[in-house]
Parts: sequence; C-alpha cells; structure tokens
Amino acid sequence: MTETVILKLGGSVITDKSGECAIDNARLREIAGDIARSAPKLVLVHGAGSCGHPEARRYRINDGLDAENVPGVYHTHAAVLRLNAAVVGARRYRINDGLMRRTSPGSTTRTLPSCA
Repeated sequence: MTETVILKLGGSVITDKSGECAIDNARLREIAGDIARSAPKLVLVHGAGSCGHPEARRYRINDGLDAENVPGVYHTHAAVLRLNAAVVGARRYRINDGLMRRTSPGSTTRTLPSCA
C-alpha cells in the first residue's frame, strides 16, 4: 500500500511578507522539484502568507462579519486564489494523482488529473 503524505506549505515560506501577495515563485519551483522527487501520493495544502493576511487585517475579518467588512472576504479570497494558482502552476507538470486543497470557510477539494 502506498503511503499518502500530507504536506502544508506555510504561507511565510512561499511568500515574502514585505509586500502584498508577493509570491516567491523561485522557492515554489524549488519545492515542487523536491516534492516530485520524494512524494508518490501527496495531499498538498498551503497557508496564505502575504496573500490574504493583509486583506484580512485591513477588513477586520477576524473581528467577525458585518455589512462593512463582507467585501473584505472577497478580496481576501481573491488574494489566496492568486497564491493557489501559483502553487498549482509550480506543480502542474509534476503532479501524480495529487490533491490540491484550499482550506478556508466553504473550502473545496478537487482531484487534479495526472500531468506527469
């Protein structure tokens, strides 16, 4: 039986907190290469880092939702989706029956086709 590995890429590892949604694409490619060489079955999750946390703070999402900050949920979600697209892009030619999972309220899971 093949072991499934669950790997979380911390947002601070794959983004640069000095800018808003500053994705470290070089590090993502490096990590994707490392993963491709070592993990046969993988569930990959990631944090938000600088893609989402600034928006969540700006709109006070952590304080609860009200009429004023509901638009912030959309801005926060859009920023995290940009990071998710970069993670998927870095892995797109190296995924073997992997799962890409977005973990947030109303999260979704989808199985990606093998691209290897």
